[in-house]
Amino acid sequence: MSYGFGPASFDFIASIATLHHLPLDPALERFKQLLRPGGVLSVIGLYRIRTFADLSYACAAMPVSWWFRWTKNYQEVAAPMREPDKTLADVTACAARVLPGASIRRRLLFRYSLVWQKPSG
Repeated sequence: MSYGFGPASFDFIASIATLHHLPLDPALERFKQLLRPGGVLSVIGLYRIRTFADLSYACAAMPVSWWFRWTKNYQEVAAPMREPDKTLADVTACAARVLPGASIRRRLLFRYSLVWQKPSG
């Protein structure tokens, strides 16, 4: 968030399971500033379960999550862990303000994807 990258330094920014560790509005603003015109921001994020739809997806995801753990070479993550505090509605509202036109989709395994292309002009 504070490294001295200049404005419009990147054509592509990927954020994978990171955004929930940062203050949402300032992080999206920073990503927006760092992208060159026409650049793309791609986020795979985690959201806090709050609605019935969230709970339904979580129930569907649990067997898939367990299956992955049992059939893949699963290892505990050594990185710091933090539960997300923003709901999918919070992320969607923030993106609408900061990144107009961003595409947000709910994904399995408690995730969402956000893709936004900075206008070229």
